[in-house]
Amino acid sequence: HKLPATIRSRCQRFDFHRIAPQDIAGRLTYVAQQEQASLDPQAALLIARLSDGAMRDALSLLDQCLGRSKTVTEQVVTEAAGLVGREPLFALSGAIAAGNSARALELIDQLYRESKDMARLCEELSSHFRGMMLIKLMKDAREMLAVPEAEYARLKKQALSVPLSAVLHGMETLQGALEQMARGADRRTVFELAVLRLCSPKLDSSPAALLRRVEALEQGAPARPRQAVPRKAPAQPPSPAPEQREAPRREAEKAEEPEKAVSPAPPGNAEDKFTRLQKSAQKLAEWPEILQIIRQTSPSAGAAFSGSSAYVSGSYVLIDAPNEIAFQLLRRPEQRDRMRAAIQRVTGRAFNLGPYRKKAAPKAEGGDPLAQLAADARKAGIKVEEKQEESKP
Repeated sequence: HKLPATIRSRCQRFDFHRIAPQDIAGRLTYVAQQEQASLDPQAALLIARLSDGAMRDALSLLDQCLGRSKTVTEQVVTEAAGLVGREPLFALSGAIAAGNSARALELIDQLYRESKDMARLCEELSSHFRGMMLIKLMKDAREMLAVPEAEYARLKKQALSVPLSAVLHGMETLQGALEQMARGADRRTVFELAVLRLCSPKLDSSPAALLRRVEALEQGAPARPRQAVPRKAPAQPPSPAPEQREAPRREAEKAEEPEKAVSPAPPGNAEDKFTRLQKSAQKLAEWPEILQIIRQTSPSAGAAFSGSSAYVSGSYVLIDAPNEIAFQLLRRPEQRDRMRAAIQRVTGRAFNLGPYRKKAAPKAEGGDPLAQLAADARKAGIKVEEKQEESKP
């Protein structure tokens, strides 16, 4: 009921904020010591995450765990709270990312036989997808996730291999499934249908699923350079006789020959520029995800850039490739545009490209450049076929 203004003016309001997970974990550790019990740090952090900032709920869950065992581990907390566990979540999300609907249904059936609550499983999987979203959008999401370092590294590795559109589609679909479960629908059936739509976006007509399908089409189709629209040529006067055309052309060629001979070589400012950029370059953490997109659009280019790394310096991305074939590919306009599009898609920014040159060891004189090129191609995983030229009689 709403309070009248005359009553509210005589009241004092206190706003209680959520307590940080680290503070809750520290308090739980103190309480466990006073109760002569042992509480693992990972278990304390899991209880703090489940309590959602409420100290009373955290203490209640700790009391349930102490009723099971005086040595509270992460497994004890999982059993007391009725959680699924981290391993099934990684396995289920991996099957969804791979589009393996059969494996996903097997995992759901296994968890259902273990008496796991489907609504709780859907909620935990949605939280798992939220963690991947935070990792993809933030530089450091450790404080917001509040998970152990080993689990954070594993979650980050999985997040870099999944497109952002697939993560958002997963969150929206699972949230819709939770709403259907709250209205009284069969929980297992609703969850299985949601997972099937995530494994096969073509079965879903939601905007998030359509975005995934459009993005998959963009990855499969290589970028085409824009073609200039042909313009209508203006009317020209009648062409002169061949003798009249040749004379001015020969005179123009004679006039240009001295200029070409004396024109100086272009200054080597490019190398100095990239050398200066390398001094302030920072490693690009999203490079593995960018390479994953390149492998999907062009397997040969992905093989050429295998084992490479990238650095950011201002508006440039400097690429350190293990062979010269990668740099030769970047000289092609279509491959360069494809690389810039992949970088912009992952980072959200448009960058220029440049080489990250390390100081190379001096090469032995007299080496065969073709043999060196073939060796670099083999290192990049490109098949090289050697043929000997037949001598003519």
